[in-house]
Amino acid sequence: MKTLRKYIRNYLKNTSSGRFALQQIGKFRDSVRRTGTTKVNVVKEFPMFAPNSTGAYRTWEPLVLDGLRNGISKIAWVVESTTSYSIPIIEIEDLEPKEFDEKWRTAFASFGSDKATTHNYFKVYSRLICDHSSLGRLLEIGLGTNNPSVLSNMGLYGSPGASLRAFKALLPNYDLYGADFDREILFEEDRIKTCFTDQNNPSELQNLISSFGDNFDLLIDDGLHTPIANLNSFYVFDKMVRPGGYIVIEDVPDGALDIWSLVGSSIKEKYECTIYKGRNGSMFVAQKS
Repeated sequence: MKTLRKYIRNYLKNTSSGRFALQQIGKFRDSVRRTGTTKVNVVKEFPMFAPNSTGAYRTWEPLVLDGLRNGISKIAWVVESTTSYSIPIIEIEDLEPKEFDEKWRTAFASFGSDKATTHNYFKVYSRLICDHSSLGRLLEIGLGTNNPSVLSNMGLYGSPGASLRAFKALLPNYDLYGADFDREILFEEDRIKTCFTDQNNPSELQNLISSFGDNFDLLIDDGLHTPIANLNSFYVFDKMVRPGGYIVIEDVPDGALDIWSLVGSSIKEKYECTIYKGRNGSMFVAQKS
């Protein structure tokens, strides 16, 4: 194979068209190395945003790119303006202080969870669960892998299972469950069970129901952090959450808030939704009616 590649390369070098082809391949390779991207025919790949008319690619491309950048926000804008509904947005720092805030912050921080360090999500969770001594069931996708080769990892010094262990300390009567793509960090201990899942595979996510059942008080997506993965999780969580229970999508970037505004508007008959804007990310919280 190496000999064949060498022969083809030498052959190309000896023709003007071949040299031009090699030059273009080199430019493509350098572009990928430099930017980590490849050139995509956006009109072909994203037909839902392409004009249904005649025209040259160079005139269509900016229109498709505009649809990709602004399509979701425009849909959310139309939904909100025509239904007179907009999802509440609350700054976490503006929440009224509670006497248990420090206890929750300390617990998450001591176990190595970013819910009280990089983020301030602990303030929201302590309020969603009104009675911290009640019986309950909690599931979190994303255990916090410390394997750098796994997408959405916590770095070499991450502490897998940190959030579940913090919840275990704070909620003594809860049964806790977790799921992650990294099989190497799955574990089981008193009141905690975990299993494998793949958020990009809806059928794999469905296995969470057979593994852990339903009637959950709180379901958290702190996994891959892509809109498609989040939506896949929400679809399954809807089948697992009890009436009055909560679904939480963590680490929503500002650029994706319109997606969740649209989701909130679309499910308002079934869920009461809120966006909590926090430190280094936001939370989409949906309470089932």
